[in-house]
Amino acid sequence: MNDNLTKIRPGNVKNFEIRCDFCGCTLKGNIVNDIVCRANDLGWKYDYENDRVICRNCQKESKMNNNLLALIDGRDKAKASVAAYEKRIMAIICDAVRDIIPDLEGWLGTPDNPNKMIFLSEQFGHCYERMPKEKNENWENLHSLIEEIFPELRYQLDDNDIYLSPEEQIKIIKRLKKLRGEKNEKKKS
Repeated sequence: MNDNLTKIRPGNVKNFEIRCDFCGCTLKGNIVNDIVCRANDLGWKYDYENDRVICRNCQKESKMNNNLLALIDGRDKAKASVAAYEKRIMAIICDAVRDIIPDLEGWLGTPDNPNKMIFLSEQFGHCYERMPKEKNENWENLHSLIEEIFPELRYQLDDNDIYLSPEEQIKIIKRLKKLRGEKNEKKKS
């Protein structure tokens, strides 16, 4: 709105008064030019695009509303940017372990947390039947392994109970460390 504001002009004065079209505040006088000078001195403006007179207080409120809308717009753009990064992060991780979990895919968001990165697999998800009942304490889920190598992603990941055997874990950790740029340590005997 501020791009359209100009100084008050004599044509804005009617019946020896000028009124703010937002709050109704009025300036009165006996001479039109005195009213115009007083309104301009007080910071009143004329919005020529919308044909409205705006007092200084209403301009401040309007600026606050415009700033709030700008902040909301900026937040929405930032969320879209974050979502793009998160989708790319998931794609890179999925591609890195595709030969271990062939149908792994990333999904962004839940109703409770729209920025949660979720890994899904029909083949490996909800895989309690794959786990040996007597040795299941050694099985870890995928998102825990990712968070171990990338602690920056802690609390931002989940999966559909993709539990992995110790052998699969070793392979996946090796891939994740490679993505992180770490060299895999070989134990010397």
